[in-house]
Amino acid sequence: MPIAKPEDPEQLEDFATHIRILSWFFDDPSPLCPFSVHRMALIGKELGKEVGEWFGPSTAAGALKSVTIPIRRDKLTK
Repeated sequence: MPIAKPEDPEQLEDFATHIRILSWFFDDPSPLCPFSVHRMALIGKELGKEVGEWFGPSTAAGALKSVTIPIRRDKLTK
């Protein structure tokens, strides 16, 4: 289901923020998509897990921490 651009100009800023956050989850290995499966697999490798290997809670938490550190609040307000 496509996301429709709002017709109300006052909602455009919120829409742009929404799209920016969604782009973080795109299926792309780019650093611009920190929550993609590709990026999580790369971070997992850095934490000692091979691609396709199960991430336990500790590795998953470490991977999420690694991808969220570079995302600061200013990326939401630009």
